[in-house]
Amino acid sequence: MATKRMFNRDFVNDDRFLDLSTEAKLLYFYIGLNADDDGFLANTTAICRLLGTSKDTIHELVKAGYVIDFGTGVYLIVHFKFHNTLKGDRYHETVYIDERSQVEYDDVNKAWELNGTKMEPQYSIDKESKDSVEYREDIEQNRESIVIDKQVSSSGTNLEPTRNQDGTNKRKRGRPRKNEKMDDLEIQNRQEPKDDKAIEDYLFDLPF
Repeated sequence: MATKRMFNRDFVNDDRFLDLSTEAKLLYFYIGLNADDDGFLANTTAICRLLGTSKDTIHELVKAGYVIDFGTGVYLIVHFKFHNTLKGDRYHETVYIDERSQVEYDDVNKAWELNGTKMEPQYSIDKESKDSVEYREDIEQNRESIVIDKQVSSSGTNLEPTRNQDGTNKRKRGRPRKNEKMDDLEIQNRQEPKDDKAIEDYLFDLPF
């Protein structure tokens, strides 16, 4: 097994990596130095004791997607081969055969991944993609509003004019509705009432 290891400078200077705690970043470098030629190792507890950090620090790297935990005490550095390229005569295959059978190497992402899984993007989507997502969300919201409007209309909110028994929309005799004005000609053509009952009906129909 090689005694020298490399780390990609752009990778460790990325904001996502720098957002890790100081203990997690330090542990990443140390497990990289102690991993075998495939990136596997099983002595993370001893390394944490050496560094004086909590043994739970490794879980921060697992959660961030930099390390795979097999639950057997064996861990795998996801981007180990991205950092290190070994010649065939210097390469020694890992002794953790069971764990090796559970992963495959993705040449596109330059990373190990569990069988049947796909690595999440390491960087956020670009602005154009974000705009597209927001545009689709606006369309969906407008579509929901249209559906709601149709449901309100079908429920009888927009009422049709009340029809009389003869089928017409003519309003029954009585005081005009609010903001409704009688035709001036209609008022002029009204005959003066001559008895008390007629006077009462006449005053009832006046627009005030």
